[in-house]
Amino acid sequence: MELRDYLRVIQSRKWIIILATVVTLVTAVAVSLASPKIYEAEANLLISESASNSGLLDTALSGFSMQPERGLQTQVRMMQMRPAFERTIRRLDLRMHPADLIAKTEIRAEGQTNVITVIVRDEDPRRAARIANTLAQEYALWVRDFSRNRIRAAADEVEAQLETVRDELIDSGKAAGKNPSDSDRMALQIAGQDYAGLSEQLRQLTIREQMEVGPVQVVNSAAVPSDPVSPKPLRNAALALVVGLTFGLAGAFVLEVLDTTVKTSAEVAEIADAPVLGIIPITKESPEVGIAMAQSGASPVAEAFRGIRNSLDFINFEHSIRSVLITSAAPGEGKSTVASNLAVGLARAGKRVILVSADFHRPRAAAYLRMSETLGLSHVLTGQYALDVCLQQAAEENLQVLASGKVPPNPSELLGSDRMGALLRDLASRAEWVILDGPPVLSVADTTAVAKWVDGSILVVRAGKTDRQALERSVAMLAGVGNRVIGAVLLGVDEGNPAAMAYGYSSYVSKRGQHGAK
Repeated sequence: MELRDYLRVIQSRKWIIILATVVTLVTAVAVSLASPKIYEAEANLLISESASNSGLLDTALSGFSMQPERGLQTQVRMMQMRPAFERTIRRLDLRMHPADLIAKTEIRAEGQTNVITVIVRDEDPRRAARIANTLAQEYALWVRDFSRNRIRAAADEVEAQLETVRDELIDSGKAAGKNPSDSDRMALQIAGQDYAGLSEQLRQLTIREQMEVGPVQVVNSAAVPSDPVSPKPLRNAALALVVGLTFGLAGAFVLEVLDTTVKTSAEVAEIADAPVLGIIPITKESPEVGIAMAQSGASPVAEAFRGIRNSLDFINFEHSIRSVLITSAAPGEGKSTVASNLAVGLARAGKRVILVSADFHRPRAAAYLRMSETLGLSHVLTGQYALDVCLQQAAEENLQVLASGKVPPNPSELLGSDRMGALLRDLASRAEWVILDGPPVLSVADTTAVAKWVDGSILVVRAGKTDRQALERSVAMLAGVGNRVIGAVLLGVDEGNPAAMAYGYSSYVSKRGQHGAK
Protein backbone atom coordinates (compact mmCIF):
# COMPACT_ATOMS: atom_id res chain seq x y z
CA MET A 1 0.00 0.00 0.00
CA GLU A 2 1.15 3.51 -0.80
CA LEU A 3 0.69 6.58 1.35
CA ARG A 4 -2.43 7.64 -0.52
CA ASP A 5 -3.92 4.19 0.11
CA TYR A 6 -3.37 4.61 3.85
CA LEU A 7 -4.95 8.06 3.71
CA ARG A 8 -7.90 6.67 1.77
CA VAL A 9 -8.47 3.96 4.38
CA ILE A 10 -8.32 6.53 7.18
CA GLN A 11 -10.72 8.79 5.32
CA SER A 12 -13.21 6.04 4.51
CA ARG A 13 -13.05 4.43 7.98
CA LYS A 14 -12.76 7.64 9.95
CA TRP A 15 -15.91 7.01 11.98
CA ILE A 16 -14.55 3.69 13.23
CA ILE A 17 -11.36 5.44 14.32
CA ILE A 18 -13.31 8.26 15.94
CA LEU A 19 -15.70 5.85 17.68
CA ALA A 20 -12.88 3.68 19.07
CA THR A 21 -11.03 6.76 20.28
CA VAL A 22 -14.08 8.36 21.90
CA VAL A 23 -15.21 5.12 23.59
CA THR A 24 -11.74 4.43 24.96
CA LEU A 25 -11.31 8.03 26.09
CA VAL A 26 -14.73 8.25 27.77
CA THR A 27 -14.24 4.87 29.46
CA ALA A 28 -10.81 5.83 30.79
CA VAL A 29 -12.03 9.18 32.12
CA ALA A 30 -15.15 7.60 33.66
CA VAL A 31 -13.12 4.87 35.37
CA SER A 32 -10.60 7.47 36.58
CA LEU A 33 -13.29 9.68 38.08
CA ALA A 34 -15.09 6.72 39.65
CA SER A 35 -11.95 5.13 41.10
CA PRO A 36 -10.99 5.96 44.71
CA LYS A 37 -8.04 8.27 45.23
CA ILE A 38 -4.85 6.51 46.27
CA TYR A 39 -2.14 8.32 48.23
CA GLU A 40 1.48 7.26 48.47
CA ALA A 41 3.77 7.72 51.49
CA GLU A 42 7.49 6.98 51.43
CA ALA A 43 10.01 6.29 54.21
CA ASN A 44 13.73 5.47 53.86
CA LEU A 45 16.01 3.11 55.78
CA LEU A 46 19.82 3.08 55.85
CA ILE A 47 21.64 -0.26 56.17
CA SER A 48 25.01 0.09 57.89
CA GLU A 49 27.87 -1.86 56.34
CA SER A 50 29.27 -2.48 59.83
CA ALA A 51 26.37 -4.84 60.35
CA SER A 52 28.63 -7.76 59.57
CA ASN A 53 30.27 -7.46 62.99
CA SER A 54 27.10 -6.98 64.97
CA GLY A 55 26.06 -10.61 65.10
CA LEU A 56 22.97 -10.05 62.92
CA LEU A 57 22.37 -13.00 60.68
CA ASP A 58 26.01 -14.05 60.67
CA THR A 59 25.47 -16.47 57.85
CA ALA A 60 23.49 -14.11 55.59
CA LEU A 61 25.24 -10.84 56.29
CA SER A 62 28.81 -11.81 57.17
CA GLY A 63 29.90 -10.80 53.67
CA PHE A 64 27.95 -7.52 53.50
CA SER A 65 31.05 -5.38 53.08
CA MET A 66 32.41 -7.63 50.33
CA GLN A 67 29.00 -8.10 48.60
CA PRO A 68 26.92 -5.03 49.48
CA GLU A 69 24.34 -5.61 46.75
CA ARG A 70 23.63 -9.13 47.96
CA GLY A 71 23.44 -7.98 51.58
CA LEU A 72 21.06 -5.17 50.64
CA GLN A 73 18.80 -7.50 48.68
CA THR A 74 18.81 -9.84 51.68
CA GLN A 75 17.56 -7.00 53.85
CA VAL A 76 14.86 -6.16 51.27
CA ARG A 77 13.72 -9.78 51.21
CA MET A 78 13.68 -9.94 55.02
CA MET A 79 11.59 -6.81 55.19
CA GLN A 80 9.05 -8.34 52.82
CA MET A 81 8.46 -11.17 55.28
CA ARG A 82 5.52 -11.27 57.66
CA PRO A 83 7.14 -10.33 61.03
CA ALA A 84 7.49 -6.59 60.32
CA PHE A 85 3.97 -6.42 58.91
CA GLU A 86 2.46 -8.32 61.83
CA ARG A 87 4.19 -6.00 64.32
CA THR A 88 2.89 -2.96 62.35
CA ILE A 89 -0.69 -4.28 62.36
CA ARG A 90 -0.57 -4.90 66.12
CA ARG A 91 0.96 -1.51 66.88
CA LEU A 92 -1.52 0.48 64.76
CA ASP A 93 -4.44 -1.84 65.52
CA LEU A 94 -5.12 -2.27 61.82
CA ARG A 95 -8.00 -4.58 61.07
CA MET A 96 -6.48 -6.31 58.09
CA HIS A 97 -4.61 -9.45 57.17
CA PRO A 98 -0.83 -9.20 56.76
CA ALA A 99 -1.22 -10.26 53.11
CA ASP A 100 -3.48 -7.25 52.48
CA LEU A 101 -0.92 -4.90 54.00
CA ILE A 102 1.85 -6.53 51.98
CA ALA A 103 -0.20 -5.90 48.83
CA LYS A 104 -0.32 -2.18 49.66
CA THR A 105 3.41 -1.96 50.25
CA GLU A 106 6.39 -1.74 47.95
CA ILE A 107 9.93 -2.27 49.27
CA ARG A 108 12.88 -1.66 47.02
CA ALA A 109 16.61 -1.01 47.13
CA GLU A 110 17.73 2.31 45.71
CA GLY A 111 20.32 1.64 43.02
CA GLN A 112 23.93 1.32 44.17
CA THR A 113 23.22 2.75 47.63
CA ASN A 114 22.57 1.13 51.03
CA VAL A 115 19.14 2.76 51.18
CA ILE A 116 15.87 0.84 51.28
CA THR A 117 12.67 2.67 50.37
CA VAL A 118 9.33 1.72 51.90
CA ILE A 119 6.29 2.86 49.88
CA VAL A 120 2.75 2.44 51.19
CA ARG A 121 -0.36 3.22 49.13
CA ASP A 122 -3.69 3.80 50.81
CA GLU A 123 -6.94 5.69 50.30
CA ASP A 124 -6.25 7.68 53.51
CA PRO A 125 -3.12 9.85 53.20
CA ARG A 126 -2.53 10.02 56.99
CA ARG A 127 -2.89 6.29 57.38
CA ALA A 128 -0.47 5.74 54.47
CA ALA A 129 2.15 7.87 56.24
CA ARG A 130 1.57 6.16 59.61
CA ILE A 131 1.88 2.70 58.11
CA ALA A 132 5.07 3.59 56.20
CA ASN A 133 6.73 5.08 59.28
CA THR A 134 5.59 2.31 61.60
CA LEU A 135 6.67 -0.41 59.19
CA ALA A 136 10.13 1.18 58.90
CA GLN A 137 10.44 1.57 62.65
CA GLU A 138 9.17 -1.93 63.43
CA TYR A 139 11.56 -3.47 60.96
CA ALA A 140 14.50 -1.58 62.50
CA LEU A 141 13.39 -2.71 65.98
CA TRP A 142 12.86 -6.27 64.80
CA VAL A 143 16.39 -6.39 63.34
CA ARG A 144 17.77 -4.82 66.54
CA ASP A 145 15.96 -7.38 68.72
CA PHE A 146 17.17 -10.15 66.44
CA SER A 147 20.76 -8.93 66.91
CA ARG A 148 20.35 -8.63 70.65
CA ASN A 149 18.91 -12.12 70.88
CA ARG A 150 21.90 -13.51 69.03
CA ILE A 151 24.24 -11.70 71.43
CA ARG A 152 22.17 -12.89 74.40
CA ALA A 153 22.39 -16.44 73.15
CA ALA A 154 26.17 -16.12 72.90
CA ALA A 155 26.32 -14.63 76.43
CA ASP A 156 24.23 -17.50 77.81
CA GLU A 157 26.64 -19.98 76.23
CA VAL A 158 29.64 -18.17 77.74
CA GLU A 159 27.93 -18.07 81.12
CA ALA A 160 27.34 -21.81 80.99
CA GLN A 161 31.01 -22.38 80.17
CA LEU A 162 31.94 -20.03 83.02
CA GLU A 163 29.97 -22.18 85.48
CA THR A 164 31.81 -25.25 84.27
CA VAL A 165 35.23 -23.60 84.61
CA ARG A 166 34.31 -22.32 88.07
CA ASP A 167 33.47 -25.85 89.19
CA GLU A 168 36.77 -27.07 87.77
CA LEU A 169 38.60 -24.28 89.58
CA ILE A 170 37.02 -25.24 92.92
CA ASP A 171 37.83 -28.90 92.38
CA SER A 172 41.44 -28.06 91.50
CA GLY A 173 41.80 -25.98 94.66
CA LYS A 174 40.52 -28.78 96.84
CA ALA A 175 42.80 -31.31 95.20
CA ALA A 176 45.89 -29.17 95.73
CA GLY A 177 45.37 -28.89 99.50
CA LYS A 178 48.04 -27.30 101.62
CA ASN A 179 51.00 -28.85 99.83
CA PRO A 180 50.13 -28.65 96.11
CA SER A 181 52.41 -30.18 93.59
CA ASP A 182 53.68 -28.37 90.55
CA SER A 183 51.04 -30.02 88.33
CA ASP A 184 48.31 -29.01 90.76
CA ARG A 185 49.52 -25.46 90.76
CA MET A 186 49.65 -25.49 86.94
CA ALA A 187 46.08 -26.84 86.65
CA LEU A 188 44.86 -24.31 89.15
CA GLN A 189 46.54 -21.49 87.22
CA ILE A 190 45.05 -22.59 83.87
CA ALA A 191 41.58 -22.87 85.38
CA GLY A 192 41.94 -19.40 86.82
CA GLN A 193 42.98 -17.97 83.45
CA ASP A 194 40.05 -19.65 81.72
CA TYR A 195 37.69 -18.30 84.31
CA ALA A 196 39.04 -14.80 83.97
CA GLY A 197 38.85 -14.94 80.16
CA LEU A 198 35.26 -16.19 80.15
CA SER A 199 34.27 -13.59 82.70
CA GLU A 200 35.68 -10.88 80.44
CA GLN A 201 33.80 -12.29 77.40
CA LEU A 202 30.57 -12.36 79.38
CA ARG A 203 31.09 -8.76 80.45
CA GLN A 204 31.74 -7.64 76.86
CA LEU A 205 28.73 -9.53 75.50
CA THR A 206 26.51 -7.99 78.17
CA ILE A 207 27.70 -4.51 77.29
CA ARG A 208 27.37 -5.27 73.59
CA GLU A 209 23.82 -6.51 74.08
CA GLN A 210 22.84 -3.32 75.87
CA MET A 211 24.49 -1.05 73.27
CA GLU A 212 23.29 -2.93 70.17
CA VAL A 213 21.13 -0.62 68.02
CA GLY A 214 21.02 -2.82 64.93
CA PRO A 215 22.27 -2.16 61.39
CA VAL A 216 19.01 -0.58 60.22
CA GLN A 217 18.16 3.06 60.87
CA VAL A 218 15.21 5.18 59.76
CA VAL A 219 16.80 8.15 57.99
CA ASN A 220 13.67 9.69 56.42
CA SER A 221 10.19 9.52 57.86
CA ALA A 222 7.18 9.55 55.58
CA ALA A 223 5.26 12.83 55.29
CA VAL A 224 1.50 12.97 54.80
CA PRO A 225 0.99 13.15 51.00
CA SER A 226 -1.15 15.98 49.68
CA ASP A 227 -1.82 14.77 46.13
CA PRO A 228 -3.03 11.34 45.10
CA VAL A 229 -0.84 9.21 42.85
CA SER A 230 -3.89 7.63 41.24
CA PRO A 231 -6.13 7.99 39.51
CA LYS A 232 -4.73 10.67 37.20
CA PRO A 233 -7.52 11.63 34.76
CA LEU A 234 -5.31 13.75 32.50
CA ARG A 235 -2.61 11.12 32.19
CA ASN A 236 -5.18 8.36 31.73
CA ALA A 237 -7.01 10.44 29.14
CA ALA A 238 -3.78 10.97 27.19
CA LEU A 239 -2.98 7.26 27.31
CA ALA A 240 -6.56 6.41 26.35
CA LEU A 241 -6.31 8.78 23.41
CA VAL A 242 -3.21 7.00 22.14
CA VAL A 243 -4.66 3.54 22.80
CA GLY A 244 -8.00 4.50 21.23
CA LEU A 245 -6.33 5.86 18.11
CA THR A 246 -4.19 2.74 17.89
CA PHE A 247 -7.17 0.40 18.22
CA GLY A 248 -9.21 2.54 15.85
CA LEU A 249 -6.52 2.54 13.18
CA ALA A 250 -5.94 -1.19 13.65
CA GLY A 251 -9.67 -1.85 13.39
CA ALA A 252 -9.95 0.32 10.30
CA PHE A 253 -7.18 -1.52 8.49
CA VAL A 254 -8.48 -4.93 9.60
CA LEU A 255 -11.91 -4.05 8.22
CA GLU A 256 -10.25 -2.78 5.06
CA VAL A 257 -8.50 -6.11 4.60
CA LEU A 258 -11.73 -8.02 5.26
CA ASP A 259 -13.74 -5.71 3.02
CA THR A 260 -13.69 -7.16 -0.51
CA THR A 261 -15.76 -4.40 -2.12
CA VAL A 262 -14.49 -2.00 -4.75
CA LYS A 263 -13.94 1.53 -3.50
CA THR A 264 -11.70 3.42 -5.92
CA SER A 265 -11.61 4.15 -9.62
CA ALA A 266 -8.15 2.60 -9.83
CA GLU A 267 -9.53 -0.73 -8.65
CA VAL A 268 -12.39 -0.55 -11.15
CA ALA A 269 -10.08 0.26 -14.06
CA GLU A 270 -7.73 -2.59 -13.14
CA ILE A 271 -10.46 -5.22 -12.77
CA ALA A 272 -12.56 -4.15 -15.76
CA ASP A 273 -9.49 -3.53 -17.93
CA ALA A 274 -11.32 -0.45 -19.19
CA PRO A 275 -11.26 3.28 -18.44
CA VAL A 276 -13.45 4.78 -15.74
CA LEU A 277 -15.68 7.17 -17.66
CA GLY A 278 -16.67 9.08 -14.56
CA ILE A 279 -17.37 9.09 -10.85
CA ILE A 280 -20.87 9.89 -9.61
CA PRO A 281 -20.61 11.52 -6.18
CA ILE A 282 -23.44 10.86 -3.75
CA THR A 283 -23.78 13.25 -0.85
CA LYS A 284 -25.19 12.36 2.55
CA GLU A 285 -27.84 15.00 2.01
CA SER A 286 -28.88 13.47 -1.35
CA PRO A 287 -28.26 9.72 -1.27
CA GLU A 288 -30.60 9.18 -4.25
CA VAL A 289 -29.29 10.39 -7.59
CA GLY A 290 -32.52 10.32 -9.59
CA ILE A 291 -32.49 12.00 -12.99
CA ALA A 292 -29.91 14.61 -12.07
CA MET A 293 -29.55 15.80 -15.66
CA ALA A 294 -33.20 16.86 -15.73
CA GLN A 295 -33.44 18.19 -12.16
CA SER A 296 -30.40 20.42 -11.71
CA GLY A 297 -27.99 21.31 -14.45
CA ALA A 298 -25.47 22.78 -11.99
CA SER A 299 -25.34 19.96 -9.43
CA PRO A 300 -22.17 17.90 -8.90
CA VAL A 301 -24.03 14.78 -10.03
CA ALA A 302 -25.22 16.43 -13.26
CA GLU A 303 -21.69 17.65 -13.93
CA ALA A 304 -20.42 14.11 -13.39
CA PHE A 305 -22.84 12.75 -15.99
CA ARG A 306 -21.71 15.42 -18.44
CA GLY A 307 -18.20 14.15 -17.90
CA ILE A 308 -19.35 10.59 -18.63
CA ARG A 309 -21.09 11.78 -21.80
CA ASN A 310 -17.96 13.56 -22.98
CA SER A 311 -15.80 10.52 -22.15
CA LEU A 312 -18.14 8.32 -24.16
CA ASP A 313 -17.89 10.68 -27.14
CA PHE A 314 -14.11 10.61 -26.85
CA ILE A 315 -14.02 6.79 -26.85
CA ASN A 316 -16.38 6.77 -29.84
CA PHE A 317 -14.33 9.19 -31.94
CA GLU A 318 -14.60 6.82 -34.94
CA HIS A 319 -18.39 6.54 -34.44
CA SER A 320 -18.18 2.76 -34.42
CA ILE A 321 -20.26 2.45 -31.26
CA ARG A 322 -23.99 2.96 -31.72
CA SER A 323 -25.54 0.65 -29.12
CA VAL A 324 -24.36 0.46 -25.49
CA LEU A 325 -25.50 -1.93 -22.75
CA ILE A 326 -25.54 -0.44 -19.25
CA THR A 327 -25.26 -3.22 -16.67
CA SER A 328 -23.79 -4.09 -13.28
CA ALA A 329 -22.62 -7.15 -11.39
CA ALA A 330 -25.56 -7.29 -8.95
CA PRO A 331 -28.89 -5.52 -8.41
CA GLY A 332 -29.09 -2.17 -6.66
CA GLU A 333 -25.83 -0.77 -7.94
CA GLY A 334 -27.32 2.09 -9.99
CA LYS A 335 -27.32 0.86 -13.60
CA SER A 336 -30.85 2.17 -14.35
CA THR A 337 -29.90 5.54 -12.89
CA VAL A 338 -26.80 5.75 -15.05
CA ALA A 339 -28.65 4.60 -18.18
CA SER A 340 -31.44 7.18 -17.74
CA ASN A 341 -29.10 10.09 -16.97
CA LEU A 342 -26.73 9.18 -19.78
CA ALA A 343 -29.62 9.06 -22.25
CA VAL A 344 -30.87 12.48 -21.11
CA GLY A 345 -27.35 13.90 -21.22
CA LEU A 346 -26.73 12.70 -24.76
CA ALA A 347 -30.14 14.03 -25.87
CA ARG A 348 -29.40 17.45 -24.38
CA ALA A 349 -26.13 17.47 -26.29
CA GLY A 350 -28.13 17.29 -29.54
CA LYS A 351 -27.76 13.54 -30.09
CA ARG A 352 -30.73 11.43 -31.20
CA VAL A 353 -31.08 8.80 -28.45
CA ILE A 354 -33.31 5.77 -27.87
CA LEU A 355 -33.37 4.36 -24.32
CA VAL A 356 -34.37 0.67 -24.18
CA SER A 357 -35.47 -0.89 -20.89
CA ALA A 358 -34.09 -4.42 -21.39
CA ASP A 359 -34.45 -5.50 -17.75
CA PHE A 360 -37.65 -7.54 -17.67
CA HIS A 361 -37.28 -8.46 -14.00
CA ARG A 362 -36.93 -5.01 -12.41
CA PRO A 363 -37.63 -2.41 -15.12
CA ARG A 364 -36.93 1.13 -13.92
CA ALA A 365 -35.40 3.22 -16.68
CA ALA A 366 -38.76 4.16 -18.23
CA ALA A 367 -40.28 4.87 -14.85
CA TYR A 368 -37.43 7.26 -14.01
CA LEU A 369 -38.43 9.30 -17.06
CA ARG A 370 -42.15 9.05 -16.16
CA MET A 371 -42.88 6.77 -19.11
CA SER A 372 -45.54 4.05 -19.24
CA GLU A 373 -44.49 0.40 -18.90
CA THR A 374 -47.69 -0.91 -20.56
CA LEU A 375 -46.22 -1.48 -24.02
CA GLY A 376 -42.60 -2.08 -24.79
CA LEU A 377 -39.75 -4.37 -25.77
CA SER A 378 -41.46 -7.68 -25.00
CA HIS A 379 -44.39 -6.79 -27.24
CA VAL A 380 -42.12 -5.88 -30.15
CA LEU A 381 -40.02 -9.05 -29.82
CA THR A 382 -43.10 -11.29 -29.68
CA GLY A 383 -44.65 -9.51 -32.65
CA GLN A 384 -47.71 -8.29 -30.77
CA TYR A 385 -47.11 -4.63 -31.63
CA ALA A 386 -44.99 -2.71 -34.07
CA LEU A 387 -41.96 -0.77 -32.92
CA ASP A 388 -43.49 2.61 -33.79
CA VAL A 389 -46.46 1.85 -31.53
CA CYS A 390 -44.28 1.01 -28.53
CA LEU A 391 -41.74 3.86 -28.86
CA GLN A 392 -42.56 6.76 -26.55
CA GLN A 393 -41.40 10.34 -26.87
CA ALA A 394 -39.74 11.65 -23.71
CA ALA A 395 -39.79 15.21 -22.44
CA GLU A 396 -36.39 15.69 -24.05
CA GLU A 397 -36.83 16.46 -27.73
CA ASN A 398 -34.13 14.06 -28.96
CA LEU A 399 -34.99 11.20 -26.61
CA GLN A 400 -37.31 8.24 -27.25
CA VAL A 401 -37.97 5.42 -24.81
CA LEU A 402 -38.77 1.77 -25.44
CA ALA A 403 -40.11 0.41 -22.13
CA SER A 404 -39.77 -3.23 -21.13
CA GLY A 405 -43.44 -4.06 -21.50
CA LYS A 406 -45.03 -7.17 -20.09
CA VAL A 407 -42.66 -9.69 -18.48
CA PRO A 408 -42.31 -12.63 -20.94
CA PRO A 409 -42.00 -16.24 -19.78
CA ASN A 410 -38.70 -16.65 -21.66
CA PRO A 411 -36.74 -13.36 -21.37
CA SER A 412 -33.32 -14.89 -22.09
CA GLU A 413 -34.50 -16.51 -25.30
CA LEU A 414 -36.12 -13.29 -26.51
CA LEU A 415 -33.09 -11.11 -25.75
CA GLY A 416 -30.75 -13.60 -27.39
CA SER A 417 -32.89 -14.16 -30.46
CA ASP A 418 -32.16 -12.89 -33.97
CA ARG A 419 -35.26 -10.75 -33.69
CA MET A 420 -33.49 -8.80 -30.89
CA GLY A 421 -30.45 -8.33 -33.10
CA ALA A 422 -32.64 -7.06 -35.95
CA LEU A 423 -34.47 -4.73 -33.58
CA LEU A 424 -31.20 -3.17 -32.37
CA ARG A 425 -30.06 -2.63 -35.94
CA ASP A 426 -33.39 -0.94 -36.68
CA LEU A 427 -33.04 1.28 -33.60
CA ALA A 428 -29.45 2.15 -34.54
CA SER A 429 -30.69 3.35 -37.94
CA ARG A 430 -33.16 5.68 -36.25
CA ALA A 431 -30.80 7.20 -33.62
CA GLU A 432 -27.16 8.06 -33.04
CA TRP A 433 -27.15 6.30 -29.67
CA VAL A 434 -29.11 3.28 -28.45
CA ILE A 435 -28.77 2.94 -24.66
CA LEU A 436 -29.93 -0.38 -23.15
CA ASP A 437 -30.69 -0.65 -19.44
CA GLY A 438 -29.87 -4.34 -19.02
CA PRO A 439 -30.27 -6.71 -16.08
CA PRO A 440 -27.36 -7.45 -13.69
CA VAL A 441 -24.81 -9.85 -15.14
CA LEU A 442 -24.69 -12.31 -12.24
CA SER A 443 -28.40 -12.36 -11.45
CA VAL A 444 -29.85 -13.80 -14.67
CA ALA A 445 -28.68 -15.05 -18.03
CA ASP A 446 -30.48 -12.22 -19.85
CA THR A 447 -27.45 -9.95 -19.85
CA THR A 448 -25.09 -12.27 -21.66
CA ALA A 449 -27.92 -13.12 -24.07
CA VAL A 450 -28.38 -9.50 -25.17
CA ALA A 451 -24.72 -8.51 -24.81
CA LYS A 452 -23.75 -10.17 -28.07
CA TRP A 453 -25.95 -7.76 -30.06
CA VAL A 454 -24.54 -4.48 -28.74
CA ASP A 455 -21.34 -2.66 -29.69
CA GLY A 456 -20.12 -2.39 -26.12
CA SER A 457 -21.03 -2.39 -22.45
CA ILE A 458 -20.59 0.00 -19.58
CA LEU A 459 -20.30 -1.55 -16.12
CA VAL A 460 -21.80 0.40 -13.23
CA VAL A 461 -19.94 -0.17 -9.97
CA ARG A 462 -21.25 0.91 -6.57
CA ALA A 463 -18.38 1.99 -4.32
CA GLY A 464 -18.36 0.06 -1.08
CA LYS A 465 -21.01 -2.38 -2.34
CA THR A 466 -19.82 -4.12 -5.49
CA ASP A 467 -17.64 -7.12 -4.62
CA ARG A 468 -14.30 -7.43 -6.40
CA GLN A 469 -14.83 -11.08 -7.28
CA ALA A 470 -18.34 -10.32 -8.54
CA LEU A 471 -16.97 -7.59 -10.79
CA GLU A 472 -14.24 -9.92 -12.09
CA ARG A 473 -16.82 -12.63 -12.88
CA SER A 474 -19.03 -10.10 -14.66
CA VAL A 475 -16.17 -8.95 -16.89
CA ALA A 476 -15.26 -12.55 -17.64
CA MET A 477 -18.87 -13.49 -18.51
CA LEU A 478 -19.24 -10.53 -20.88
CA ALA A 479 -15.94 -11.36 -22.53
CA GLY A 480 -17.12 -14.94 -22.89
CA VAL A 481 -19.89 -13.89 -25.31
CA GLY A 482 -17.59 -11.56 -27.24
CA ASN A 483 -18.81 -8.36 -25.59
CA ARG A 484 -16.45 -5.43 -25.20
CA VAL A 485 -16.46 -3.46 -21.94
CA ILE A 486 -15.79 0.05 -23.20
CA GLY A 487 -15.81 1.69 -19.79
CA ALA A 488 -17.07 1.76 -16.24
CA VAL A 489 -18.88 4.22 -14.02
CA LEU A 490 -18.14 4.41 -10.30
CA LEU A 491 -21.24 5.33 -8.33
CA GLY A 492 -21.45 6.20 -4.66
CA VAL A 493 -18.31 8.18 -3.91
CA ASP A 494 -19.00 10.88 -1.35
CA GLU A 495 -17.97 14.44 -2.19
CA GLY A 496 -15.56 14.41 0.75
CA ASN A 497 -13.73 11.40 -0.67
CA PRO A 498 -10.38 12.21 -2.30
CA ALA A 499 -11.46 10.28 -5.39
CA ALA A 500 -14.38 12.65 -5.93
CA MET A 501 -12.36 15.73 -5.05
CA ALA A 502 -9.85 14.76 -7.70
CA TYR A 503 -12.49 15.48 -10.32
CA GLY A 504 -13.16 18.89 -8.82
CA TYR A 505 -16.92 18.40 -8.46
CA SER A 506 -17.37 20.00 -5.10
CA SER A 507 -15.57 23.32 -5.33
CA TYR A 508 -15.94 24.09 -9.04
CA VAL A 509 -19.58 23.10 -9.47
CA SER A 510 -20.71 24.90 -6.31
CA LYS A 511 -19.26 28.15 -7.69
CA ARG A 512 -20.59 27.47 -11.14
CA GLY A 513 -24.07 26.93 -9.72
CA GLN A 514 -24.13 30.46 -8.31
CA HIS A 515 -24.24 31.87 -11.84
CA GLY A 516 -26.23 29.11 -13.50
CA ALA A 517 -25.18 26.38 -15.85
CA LYS A 518 -23.31 27.42 -18.95
